[in-house]
Amino acid sequence: ASSSYLKRHVCASNRRPPDRDSDHGSLHALPHSPPLAPEQSETLENVTALRSLMIGNATRSPGVINLDLADRALGKLMKLRELDLSHLGMSWPLPSSLSKLGNLEFLNLEKNAFRGNLSSLSSLRRLQYLDISYSQFEGQVPEAFTTFDHLTWLYARNTNLRGLPSHFPWRRLRVMDISHSNLSGILPSFDRLTSLTHLRLEDNKITGFRGAMPKR
Repeated sequence: ASSSYLKRHVCASNRRPPDRDSDHGSLHALPHSPPLAPEQSETLENVTALRSLMIGNATRSPGVINLDLADRALGKLMKLRELDLSHLGMSWPLPSSLSKLGNLEFLNLEKNAFRGNLSSLSSLRRLQYLDISYSQFEGQVPEAFTTFDHLTWLYARNTNLRGLPSHFPWRRLRVMDISHSNLSGILPSFDRLTSLTHLRLEDNKITGFRGAMPKR
């Protein structure tokens, strides 16, 4: 199962799991594979049983993936549990079709130039691992994120986000990195983050905390 895989491997690496080329239901792009062409995006629409799609680092050239085709293809992968779109140089707003992927447990969007807000992620309540680091996301982290009861690893380093949810309810959260961003003011209480083992807050404009830090 995807969730047990995450527990075994992300815990050890603190980042994305290693590739699983031999797993049934997985699709990976090799590190030096060519750009995803339009006809390949269309082909993805037919792989509706896909559970894992890892194309991070597939290309270093921005703008090689057609947004409309990719958005349409992603929206049909309803069984997808793992999605890695990191290091692709994409400067779009987030594909709206991400909101349809309610089974996602692992989502890595780091080191792109995604812009806009995070509202299209608000329905991904099964997420365990989320990485939006080194992006152009702005505004407030949606209040809907407080319903992510399974969230365990959260990386939001080097973003333009300015605000966090009103409270942190994530009892399973072990790693939170929100460093080097534009966060300011008083952070919500950490009282419920009883599983937290790694926390990075440096290079923000944080002036204090509500309540006490969690005790182990």
